[in-house]
Amino acid sequence: MLEKYLLPINERQEPIEFADQQLKVFWLPDEINVSKDIQDVLVNFTPAEKHAVITTLKLFSIYETHAGSEYWGGRFKNMFNGAEFHRMASVFSMFELAVHAPFYNKINQLLHIDTPEFYTSYLNDPVLNQRVEHIGEIIDHPDDLISLAAFSMVEGVILYSSFAFLKHYQSQGKNKLMNIVRGINFSVRDENMHSTGGAWAFKYKLEQLKQELSPEAFELHKLAIEAQVRLVAQKLYEHECQIIAKLFEQGEIKGITAHQLENFVQSRVNECLKQLGFAKEYDVQYNPISSWFYKGINDYTFNDFFSGMGNQYHRSWDSADFVWKKENVNE
Repeated sequence: MLEKYLLPINERQEPIEFADQQLKVFWLPDEINVSKDIQDVLVNFTPAEKHAVITTLKLFSIYETHAGSEYWGGRFKNMFNGAEFHRMASVFSMFELAVHAPFYNKINQLLHIDTPEFYTSYLNDPVLNQRVEHIGEIIDHPDDLISLAAFSMVEGVILYSSFAFLKHYQSQGKNKLMNIVRGINFSVRDENMHSTGGAWAFKYKLEQLKQELSPEAFELHKLAIEAQVRLVAQKLYEHECQIIAKLFEQGEIKGITAHQLENFVQSRVNECLKQLGFAKEYDVQYNPISSWFYKGINDYTFNDFFSGMGNQYHRSWDSADFVWKKENVNE
């Protein structure tokens, strides 16, 4: 068993680079004081807005466990030999379970909804239950290539309507949920990295298969894989539309519409297919969310000590913890 974790002579650098990139943008759940935003949810939101926010939190809690533990920490590691792949998977898994999940749960705790009933309520919701079952099918798919491609799309498509919904509170003339949106920006950056890493692993494994089959057999197999991946893409989009409908169950919400979110999800499906080397699935002509969604994430590249929104330093330091070294006057 030890050989599985030893570095091979032909070690791949890409998985190491993915792991290093993730660690370079390391952040912790306690770096963002989401308690400042709870007043918005409890007092300043309409019933429709409050319902939509709580629905997104329920989704986040479900997905992070599946992504961190069952996929990166389980299925992915079983697909590849070599410490570099396990390093990448371990770092991604750690971020899902030790950073994202606790961050989202902090909000649940402050809203006093972190109960066993809340975390298992999806079992009684047909839409959410179908989504969880579908993710399980992807994780357990017998073909590694389909599993890799599909889960890359899970990381790059699922939750993006919820991400966009929350981020609209810091755009479109709104100024609410400032700290929660800061955390969402960090999470989106991480999830995009995980999606890209999964797509790279898919293409790497596809190239290995190409070496094993005749050109004709490989092309037939690739077409069959693409057909199944497109079915997954369509199903992910259909499920995401059902989730979007749930967000607006209690009425319209100023600044964003279900139609805008649906088109944005279509654009995410296209982007994930492109990463996998396939043509787009949808012809998206109207996508206003993209004009502000990505800008908010890209702006986090540089430090801003006035707003606390940089990502190159730790933001939870306390001045009381500093001990200043006294100058030795005798020297």
